Amino acid sequence: INAEYMGRPCVMVQQLDISGAVSCQTLLHRPICCCLYAHVPQPAPPVVLVGVHGRKSNSTYQERCHARPYCTAPSAVAFTPMYPNQHHRRRDWLSTHRQLLADVRLWGPRARHVLLGDSIAEAFRGTALGRRVARCRGLPAVWQSTLGMDALPLGIAGDETQHLVWRILNGELEGLDPEVLFLLIGTNNLHMSLMNPEFIFLGISAIAHYLQSRFPKAQLVVAGILPRGNPRVYVSQIKHVNWRLANWCRNHTVHYVDCTSPFLLPTGQL
Repeated sequence: INAEYMGRPCVMVQQLDISGAVSCQTLLHRPICCCLYAHVPQPAPPVVLVGVHGRKSNSTYQERCHARPYCTAPSAVAFTPMYPNQHHRRRDWLSTHRQLLADVRLWGPRARHVLLGDSIAEAFRGTALGRRVARCRGLPAVWQSTLGMDALPLGIAGDETQHLVWRILNGELEGLDPEVLFLLIGTNNLHMSLMNPEFIFLGISAIAHYLQSRFPKAQLVVAGILPRGNPRVYVSQIKHVNWRLANWCRNHTVHYVDCTSPFLLPTGQL
């Protein structure tokens, strides 16, 4: 549903859960929300979005997505605040978000380096969805030895761009004053939502632009999407997102890090 706030377009999101109950939320609930849309590179995508949430509804959505090379859902979804629609994951996700909020309050302006992202970022906390896992053992020590004791990783496993937007708009940046911000997000939009790569770029760049405007004195580092799984499945989509990100960063005085070529052989294999 088209909406406006101070003359700027916003998004009204309609959410349908598996019980059939309909609820509405809008980007107007915080002043900073009127603005992720304003940070989307022009020409801007449509403002209208209808989000379907719930295991039953989501399965139908996924079937539609798998029928195409990638999902051509409305591009606004990539930067519209949402929490995960998998019911079996939502409780752990919200619990992890609350732990991140506690760490943000604890660290406050003492956190000089902040990493925002998904499971890769959370791995540096030694956890996945807030639980200690063997594959992350030793990573917190690597994180601290590389960036120091004043570095704060803020990630949740499985997150897509729209989930990170929800976290940002719900307190995960409150009280922080970092010198360096790292942004690593987007791979799960390919894997879980099968989202159009151009929409993924719009989501990442909108977040980056917002971070740049909120922390103008901080250096912003945006990482490209890493190779994942069978490179042949995602190679063209990842190349498109990373190419667009590299150009965008070059034009917005943002540091871009190529996270693809160091992990691939000349044959394109991992």
